[in-house]
Amino acid sequence: MNFWNQIVKWLTKKFWPWFVKYVWPFIKKRMIDIITIILDHLQDETKDFMSSKFKDREENAKQKAREAEQKASVAKNAADSEKYRTSAKIWRKVAETYKKDNEELKQKIEILLNKTKKEVKSEIGALDIDANFSGEDTHLTIGNTSYMLPLPERMEPED
Repeated sequence: MNFWNQIVKWLTKKFWPWFVKYVWPFIKKRMIDIITIILDHLQDETKDFMSSKFKDREENAKQKAREAEQKASVAKNAADSEKYRTSAKIWRKVAETYKKDNEELKQKIEILLNKTKKEVKSEIGALDIDANFSGEDTHLTIGNTSYMLPLPERMEPED
């Protein structure tokens, strides 16, 4: 058996099982950590963005309610005053709706991203890796997906 074949045999018989048993679990954990960091960032950015949008809408509605109240207080007649008070009441209701929608959306986003994090952790945690080294090709299996990889080419020593 030549030296190259001995290296390939050692890699397939000794190194690969060691890698799968000791190194792969650390890789999976790091993948989970990285994806969790990304999802946490996405969650924070999404919540901040949506909060800002709804908060702006809420403040705008409150401002319109204040303006309508101001107009009601200086109205020339009772009909106009009542019209502006009704408008102010509607704008306060709109502001309250925006506030409520904002809270509901924050909760939905948090639930969705927490569920996604849990599913990602579960999927990656269950991700097994295996390889079949036979013939000219290597069949690498990660989870339920198999890939055919060529074995490394033999390198000739340089002069």
